Amino acid sequence: MKPEEAVHALYVQRNRKHSLAEIFTHLKALEPSRAFAAVFVREAMRSARHGEVEKLWPEALKMLSRAGRQYSIGDKAFMATLAALQEPTWLGAIQAATVSDSAPLVVAAALARDGSDASADALVAEYERARASQDEWALRYKLKRLGRYAKQNATWKALEESVKQELARRDGKKAEASLAKQLGLHVPLLDFYVQVNGRKPKQERGVMLIISGNDHHGHLPTQALGLETKPPRDFTKVRAWLAKVTKLERVAWEWEDAIVRSNLRGKYRDAMLAWLRSERKEPTPDGK
Repeated sequence: MKPEEAVHALYVQRNRKHSLAEIFTHLKALEPSRAFAAVFVREAMRSARHGEVEKLWPEALKMLSRAGRQYSIGDKAFMATLAALQEPTWLGAIQAATVSDSAPLVVAAALARDGSDASADALVAEYERARASQDEWALRYKLKRLGRYAKQNATWKALEESVKQELARRDGKKAEASLAKQLGLHVPLLDFYVQVNGRKPKQERGVMLIISGNDHHGHLPTQALGLETKPPRDFTKVRAWLAKVTKLERVAWEWEDAIVRSNLRGKYRDAMLAWLRSERKEPTPDGK
């Protein structure tokens, strides 16, 4: 069995009963892997006493499944898993696994809550990976959110400050060439999303348009479902494209029911929406 196959099997076989020989075969297949799941299970199983391997194996797989689940942060299931991961067997396993590979959100929260030197070292490894990555999810939506669960010691505060400084550095760099600056908006970084449905003549199924202009996540382009003409990736060209496609494909948009989410507020948000709909020449309320 290849290491990646062994890691995948940890998730799909968690409710199967395994013999002692099968468990050791699986553990041997996991040895070369540095994936979070592989290291977590290997380290957890090291704590098994004589005669307890077959009992601990399914427990380790179930805890791995809990740790990797997607939660609403702070809900009952999240908090229950957060508490369970404080147990020494699982805590040692997540410390080692996080040093090796990126950890799920609830795992990072458990490390922050523990506050020990070993947990701090694991979170530093998580931070260094996040700092080296172009993707900001780990910085902005994982590490930055841990403060409410963290043990407030000097080590945590230093890490928290490092996260804030790195995000500020990235945001400053983005602001230099941001969509907000290009469009003359009153925010340093634009976060704008609108979802609107429409209908074409003699077409039973409707069409859907998701317009996205996001300085934080430039990899989230505008999307169109049910239209023959695909939208441009460049947000500044979406307005002209929308006017053209609306006319060519004769789309009747349901703007009154549109879903809009943005860091623009009040007249600024309304002006941006009106600009995209070609109802005004500038995306700012004062026309500047």
